[in-house]
Amino acid sequence: MALIGLVGLALTGPGCGDDNAINATCVAGAKTCDGPTVVACDPRTLRFVTVEECPVGTACLSGVCSPNGFGDTITAPDALARDTSTSPDTAVADTWPADTLPADTLPADTLPADTLPADTLPADTGPFDTVEPTDTVEPTDTVEPTDTVEPTDTVEPADTTPPADTTPPVDTTPPADTTVVADGSPTTDVVVVPDPFNPGPMNWDKIGNILVTGDLLRVKWHPSGAYALILNPAGKVIRYDAATRSIALAGTVGTALTDIDVDPEGGYFLLTGKNSAGQRVWRLHLDEDGVVVVDEELAVGYGDAVVVAVEPGRLPARFAVGTRTSGNIISRVYLYTVADGLVLPTGFAWNASGGVTDLMWGDPALYSGSPNIIVSEGLNGSDCHTLVLDSALHVGNGWSSGYGNSGRAAWRPGPGGYGVILSPNSSITHLRAFDGVWHGASLPTTYIYANAIAWRANGTRALIVGKVVGTSPYAAVAEIQAGTVPGWTPVFADQSISDFAQAPWFGKVGMYLTDVDWRPGPCDEGLVVGTDSGTSTSPNFAVIARFWDSADPACLP
Repeated sequence: MALIGLVGLALTGPGCGDDNAINATCVAGAKTCDGPTVVACDPRTLRFVTVEECPVGTACLSGVCSPNGFGDTITAPDALARDTSTSPDTAVADTWPADTLPADTLPADTLPADTLPADTLPADTGPFDTVEPTDTVEPTDTVEPTDTVEPTDTVEPADTTPPADTTPPVDTTPPADTTVVADGSPTTDVVVVPDPFNPGPMNWDKIGNILVTGDLLRVKWHPSGAYALILNPAGKVIRYDAATRSIALAGTVGTALTDIDVDPEGGYFLLTGKNSAGQRVWRLHLDEDGVVVVDEELAVGYGDAVVVAVEPGRLPARFAVGTRTSGNIISRVYLYTVADGLVLPTGFAWNASGGVTDLMWGDPALYSGSPNIIVSEGLNGSDCHTLVLDSALHVGNGWSSGYGNSGRAAWRPGPGGYGVILSPNSSITHLRAFDGVWHGASLPTTYIYANAIAWRANGTRALIVGKVVGTSPYAAVAEIQAGTVPGWTPVFADQSISDFAQAPWFGKVGMYLTDVDWRPGPCDEGLVVGTDSGTSTSPNFAVIARFWDSADPACLP
């Protein structure tokens, strides 16, 4: 860079390289240049005389032969020669721009441009590369050890992401139409269950009972699906264990029991019945040993407490408790919550010829969003009312005496939009579906004396249990196959327990199946309870049966 400054100085004043150098003032002893010739001022004549002809490859600069050219081929650092001129400097100020040669990068400056194909590869965005797409690799950059792509290879070396239209081979996530479940039976196998499946025939297993004699009245599963409670009319509470498929006595509550339901969160059961002090409602749970613990005992003000039903979808839980008074047949519906206890709302008592036999919570859409309770009244005759909670009114539902005595009731869960009330008699069972208006249907004549109905939690099917009938006795069970179709669809299937007089059942005509409940969980299964085959003076052990769908892959025998 200093060399360029020196050249600029020489070109702007008299000196080497100036065509008029020899015409400059001659000072004794001074040297200058005349083209490629070094000349000096003769002190005698005060004229310039030739001193030296600069050889090829050099040039005269400031009276000295110096290497020729502007290209910097000297590897030693640039240096200015000592100014030996005796004459005063006459050069003007250097007005050239700052040095314009690029920085000395020899020997790299003399390498040809890198034209290897690798220089033109797209930026590698594979999972192991860390170079951003905008980075530019200098010629001296080296490939990381994990990069095995040759310079001519155009495949991204470390990109292991599968194409968008393929499935990773190790993906074990179940598809969207399946559910992963852990079966609660003795095995701990985990199964992948298609949902939904096509329902098939029910299989029936007898549950051993040498614990309690006499009839069994009700069954209700705990929301966990781990156990169910079974009621004996005389006050015994029996625990059924789903894992061992066995029963044990959990305790005795009162002197008579009539119905049971459960808190949706599993905290407690609510029972109706009586003890020596009168009609009662009990709130209870089981301790770690499976023994009944009564948390609350409430007296019922009016009538016999006969039925209880929890309101769907409400937390904390709220229950309706139905009572009836013999004689003038006054029906009442109480409301129960843990916070408020047992309360009789204004307007929830009325004269009725039938008497409460069951109740169910209807869809709020029936009455402008208000919670409502549909009451089946069939103790003496037949009737049906709906209690509208937001207006504290009860309305008739146009139940005809031709429908027969109204019995047990159940509302279809989910988007079904209707409830079912059974109306059994000695020759044919009438069934009424209610979605704001009544829809009539009749089960086959073989399903006489239908005693109870229960819906699967997803609303796709319901079981109706009845009486043991036939010359080759069978326990009558019918299924409503609702599927996922909204609205009432009178499609039935026979799910009866055949050969009921044979082993292992040893039943007989005249016995009844009294209640049914579906177990919460992935398998379409549950329990049915019934009467014993003895007499009032000589009772024996009542029937307990487990049912499970033979076509359901979530069910284990």
